[in-house]
Amino acid sequence: MYDEGSNATITVSNTVTESNTAKYVFKGWVDEHGELLSKQPTYSFIVNRPMIIRPKWNKEYSSTFPLIVIILVAAVILALILIRLKIKKS
Repeated sequence: MYDEGSNATITVSNTVTESNTAKYVFKGWVDEHGELLSKQPTYSFIVNRPMIIRPKWNKEYSSTFPLIVIILVAAVILALILIRLKIKKS
């Protein structure tokens, strides 16, 4: 909580975080209306009213995720074809 007229600084230490399937890229700070306040990881401002400021992140799928999906789909299709051929031979 900050007093009116005081300076506040917020920061995000990592601008990119990754999981197994995606990475999240910091795009800036937005207010309660979704208005972009700053694209910088550190943002300083004067508190002149009650505020809600949130980090904005974009989700980007890693390059391996689509490849994994393609391989799985191909494996399922191949398995279905092999099962169908085996049934026809019986």
